[in-house]
Amino acid sequence: MRRLSLILTLLLGAVFWPLVLQAQPRDRAWDDCEQDQDRDRQLRGCSEVLSRGNREAAANRAIALYNRGEAHHARGNYDAAIRDYDEAIRLNPRLLLAFYNRGETHQIRGNLDAAMRDYEEAIRLNPRFAPAFYNRGLVHRARGNLDAAIRDYDEAIRLDPRLAPAFNNRGNTYRDRGNLDAAIRDYDEAIRLDPRLAQAFNNRGFVHQARGNLDAALRDYDEAVRIDPRFALAFNNRGNAHRDRGNLNAAMRDYDEAIRLNARYAPAFNNRGAVHQSRGNHDAAIRDYTEAFRIDPGFGLAVHGRGLSYQARGNLDMALRDFNEAIRLNPSLGLAFNSRGVTHQARGNLEAAIRDLDEAIRLSPRLAQPYNNRGNAHRDRGNLDAAIRDFDEAIRLDPRRGVAFHGRGLVYERRGNHGQAAADFREAIRLNRETARADLARVEAALAAQQRPPRTGGAPGRP
Repeated sequence: MRRLSLILTLLLGAVFWPLVLQAQPRDRAWDDCEQDQDRDRQLRGCSEVLSRGNREAAANRAIALYNRGEAHHARGNYDAAIRDYDEAIRLNPRLLLAFYNRGETHQIRGNLDAAMRDYEEAIRLNPRFAPAFYNRGLVHRARGNLDAAIRDYDEAIRLDPRLAPAFNNRGNTYRDRGNLDAAIRDYDEAIRLDPRLAQAFNNRGFVHQARGNLDAALRDYDEAVRIDPRFALAFNNRGNAHRDRGNLNAAMRDYDEAIRLNARYAPAFNNRGAVHQSRGNHDAAIRDYTEAFRIDPGFGLAVHGRGLSYQARGNLDMALRDFNEAIRLNPSLGLAFNSRGVTHQARGNLEAAIRDLDEAIRLSPRLAQPYNNRGNAHRDRGNLDAAIRDFDEAIRLDPRRGVAFHGRGLVYERRGNHGQAAADFREAIRLNRETARADLARVEAALAAQQRPPRTGGAPGRP
């Protein structure tokens, strides 16, 4: 009997799949070829079996090729694995596991079309083979075909109701669709079936975090890294949760650990850069953002973050260059248009600023920041009514946005409405916008002057 590939074993547990040799005496080469604990030994054994040529039956050579393909796959030698699976299938076109594992290898390499073809052939050969439906669901999700992915996960679960990874990944797909309740139910079931499935704890933590339940998120991330202390993604996500709670020291420790575990994990560099940036350490932030962008040249968020640090340092040319690149990489990134608009405004180019802020609002209509910034630009152009409308919307979207109250107060002051300006400045100060204090003192002085009784002039009359 022949064990399924390492990844499938992780999916299903210790399951064995019958790839039976034709009757013949056992020998050391076959023993080495059929075990999977020592991949070097497996490679040598299978190669020795294959060197016998036609002295081995074609069906047995197909098994040896399949097993050697598994060994190549486990060592990351995917080209050699695919060559062996190709030849195994040529010798035995009904070798289900060769199609399945070749599909998995194509999937790892990003060749989703080839992976899909192999999973479909595996399903044709055995319509009750749950792992093929599961992996085909992964391909559908990677392509953004979420309905088809859910149908395949449903079928995998129907065929094998204890397939915990199918529940986990169906949960991911529900999360992609915004159905967080269904996602949580699937993660719960995956964890019930396999309490050591670290990915399910990590994914459930991610949903809790998205809902603002940081305590529950941290508990799940803690469990994920306890189960798998080498789970860089869970350390990164736990760092994000700590950052959301304002615990920047704990966040930094988790990002450091994620990077130690995977020195090519671009999101952890990006997130650590954000912590440096929030602390005002822009040199360190720029280094981390630059490394994230070097690892992943398509990482628009990283180059945008670097632009923010250049902007904070007053290097507007470098900031503008990075925002341009972020937009080129991700034309739907509303934050990048917002940041470029602020840079144009700082350089006095108000028309370009408003164009970018218009686009930021179109792309991210629920984001308060672009409304606030466009309000500033309208105020600078003297369009006070438009400025008021934008600050009103920024405050509606984020009632704790002190900077928007401050900006609206400045507009009211320019219109001579000192009472409303003072009210906005007071609210801004209550929301920790300390720079509004000087403005409040100025309008309070103006109000006091308005309330003093008028002086009467003239000299007293003579009796």
